[in-house]
Amino acid sequence: MKLPQRANKSVSTIQQVFENCVQQSAAGVLDILYPPACLVCSAWLQAGCLCQQCINTFRPVPNPLCSWCGSPCPSSDILCRHCRQTGAPPFHWSVAAGVYEGALRQSIHCLKYRRKTALAAPLGRAIYDAAVHSPLAEQNTDMVVPLPLSAARRAQRGFNQAELLALAFCKQSGLPLCTGSLVRSGRGPSQTKFGIEQRRKNIQGLFMVRCISRVEGKTILLIDDVITTTATVREAAGALMDAGAKRVLVAAAARAV
Repeated sequence: MKLPQRANKSVSTIQQVFENCVQQSAAGVLDILYPPACLVCSAWLQAGCLCQQCINTFRPVPNPLCSWCGSPCPSSDILCRHCRQTGAPPFHWSVAAGVYEGALRQSIHCLKYRRKTALAAPLGRAIYDAAVHSPLAEQNTDMVVPLPLSAARRAQRGFNQAELLALAFCKQSGLPLCTGSLVRSGRGPSQTKFGIEQRRKNIQGLFMVRCISRVEGKTILLIDDVITTTATVREAAGALMDAGAKRVLVAAAARAV
């Protein structure tokens, strides 16, 4: 016998409630057998994956900051070394949740290399907290764009860590996430072992904008996991500006100093 539509919905609701109860019960048993623990220091948690003690060790990027790009620079200078060498960046400002060290560095490594993707949520919140207490808060941002990975590297890793961080940031800020418009035209070599000049050469022409209409006239927040020399975010921001973006801002989980 076919039930009326309302009855169908009731049956569906009862089934959902039952399934939720089963899932919650299973989760409760797992929490007893394997209590939630901080993925960095292994401290027991009531919820989440990163303890407050680890978060409290995130060291803010020290002042003074470059008046052009937001990178730390010597106290006697108003511009960082990179800006003095290459000129003003194509982005308006950059901010990071903390210095790339200690628990913050371990968190990013766990996210990227151990596939602990749950860490994207607290790291994304940390980026948001840093952004709202920076000059970025004064900008009328239209959308958030994650720094893209090459197709090969994304397939190898299974995800783009910058995209996960951007998604967590958007959940905090309410800003729309725009993926797929900014892409990598090639993989390029790993940047970890190169200096400023070589990094700049390695990534020239590496980014392109696939859908110009989505970024044209927009103020865009570009999100990455770690800023080192700013060479990569300069190139990505330049591609967005060349495509007609009004302004590009940059935020990251950490900055190497």
